Amino acid sequence: MFIVGGEVVISFFMCLAGTKTPFRVSSLPAGTKTRPALYTIIEDIVGVDGGGGRPFREALNVRYEASPLFRRMLHRLNAFWGFGAVSVAGAVTTVLWTIPEEIGYGIGQLYSMHSACRFDLERTAIGWAVPFIWAAVWTVLTIRYVRSCLVEERAAWRIQSWSHSILPYPAYTHRAIIFARDG
Repeated sequence: MFIVGGEVVISFFMCLAGTKTPFRVSSLPAGTKTRPALYTIIEDIVGVDGGGGRPFREALNVRYEASPLFRRMLHRLNAFWGFGAVSVAGAVTTVLWTIPEEIGYGIGQLYSMHSACRFDLERTAIGWAVPFIWAAVWTVLTIRYVRSCLVEERAAWRIQSWSHSILPYPAYTHRAIIFARDG
């Protein structure tokens, strides 16, 4: 959690500073303005692992470039997940290092049939359960936040397109992102 959270936090500060990437990051060439780490994660998981392919990556890029609300949402989520991960990792590490041996090793010891394998239940429960519980809570909060942001973005695009602005509502981008797997 320290490593991934730390990388997300670093990308958050790089975005704030407006730095350019010194090397290729996913589909973005070197010298591109740094994007949130979550952008890269979304692009790789959905575009590569999820089978969205190039159409998804291109649609995500168009949407990121065209929508200030989408960019704001990703920047906020970047901070939310990055600082959350580092904070939880720090708290879990602190607890694991400060649990007295009597509690950590006395109550939580389970022995196998041969008594050769010790299993520290408290430390294992804290070290494994807490991050998963945190991730579940963060996921629920993220889903709620993203849904509200998408409603706000859709309304903003409609208002902007009705006022005959330069940027029309990019419905194709939304469809391409949502339905990239359907072709």
